[in-house]
Amino acid sequence: MLFRGVCVCVVNVLSPLSPAGAALCEAASCVRVQEERQVARHVLLCLLLIVSLLANLSSCLWWLLNTDPGRLYLELQFFCAVANYGQGFISFGIFGLDEHLIILPFKKRLAALWGGGQEENGGPAAVPEEIRLTCTQFVRYHKNQCVQDIVHKRRSVSDTVQGTFCRK
Repeated sequence: MLFRGVCVCVVNVLSPLSPAGAALCEAASCVRVQEERQVARHVLLCLLLIVSLLANLSSCLWWLLNTDPGRLYLELQFFCAVANYGQGFISFGIFGLDEHLIILPFKKRLAALWGGGQEENGGPAAVPEEIRLTCTQFVRYHKNQCVQDIVHKRRSVSDTVQGTFCRK
């Protein structure tokens, strides 16, 4: 358990996040991962909107070029109606059900109401005192030496990058 606290501090030293936020940083909640999730959500929404656009375009072209609508045309019209009126639900499903903004606060409030007002504190006080003391000592006495041992100037094919390190 003590070693885990030191590792958190190493991430804290090398992370661009603030020291308070990086101490509790996990892989699922880091800024880069959240940005990648947002990009993936936007790409998914764009793809669904493009499918809806193509369905509406083909429906209009079908109506212009073919005077006799058949069953397939009616199914295409039904899909277009569901896609057009369901865009709000699709957007809510993609963006509205965010784990950190909707689901976790709702679970915390429900637990607070169910448990008689005792909320779990996810802040720095939730970290044991021994780990916090180890992190403070590491940052104060060993941080600079650790950074000098890990971070070097690396050359790649095209250029030289300073302030990098490689895992082995």
